Amino acid sequence: LKRNPWQCDEHCVALDLGAGGEGGARRVAIVRSGTYQVVQLLPDKPGTFVNDAIPPASPLTEESTVEIREVPRRFIFVDGKPVGPPLSDPSTPLEASPPPR
Repeated sequence: LKRNPWQCDEHCVALDLGAGGEGGARRVAIVRSGTYQVVQLLPDKPGTFVNDAIPPASPLTEESTVEIREVPRRFIFVDGKPVGPPLSDPSTPLEASPPPR
């Protein structure tokens, strides 16, 4: 973020998602204005976005609480609301049944 300050609006948070591939890569979620994008970081190389920006759930402010929760998949939460799809493998089924239609 220090090298690319344009990636942040007024407020942003970087969440380390852990190892993300070969060559010592790490995955980091850049959370800003209630949206986020996942970046794969390789040593000595610029970051590469691995998804499109996720639509906002709520605005990000200085008072926002940003966290990752297990529900039973991992999501990014801003002020207690999930933002975007789960971070877990989408082929892993949820343990609960879907709601009735």
